[in-house]
Amino acid sequence: MVDDESSAGCVRRAYHVLPDRSAFAAPEFCVPQLPSQEEFLELVNDFWARAVWTIQKLEEGDLWPAKFCCDWYMKRLLLSMLEWHARARHDDAYVIGAEGRFLERWADERAVGELHEAFAHYDAVDVRRALWATMELFRWLALETAAALGLAYPQAADARISEWILSRPQREAQKG
Repeated sequence: MVDDESSAGCVRRAYHVLPDRSAFAAPEFCVPQLPSQEEFLELVNDFWARAVWTIQKLEEGDLWPAKFCCDWYMKRLLLSMLEWHARARHDDAYVIGAEGRFLERWADERAVGELHEAFAHYDAVDVRRALWATMELFRWLALETAAALGLAYPQAADARISEWILSRPQREAQKG
């Protein structure tokens, strides 16, 4: 039988790993491409579908995927909209932080001010609250982006989904 500690000692003595940090380096800044009508609608529709899915998970009592969707998946979509919004409001050379880096420097200050409400504690009631805050933030960013770029926004779908979410009884337990 092999002793794990002695095996680890052999490996430590035999090898010295030098990580290649350049392989993990991501650009710090980028100029995001503006979306086509199709790309815009795809992202917006994905966002609203995820809002419905999050509420469904909360109603099933499945907190982890609901929180994950609200605070990770939907925030990735929100970040894309933040990027498009910033780019739509500035010239073609406007540079933003890649992957949200330095967001406070390039994103609309109103949006940055609302982000503190858009993230949830690991609590079903708070996920619902954060979901609504995320929806409100996403909506006005998407509407302003659509207006600036001359794109159509699916207001009827947004309204139906928002009304449906508001109509859902809050059945979640107070904690997880």
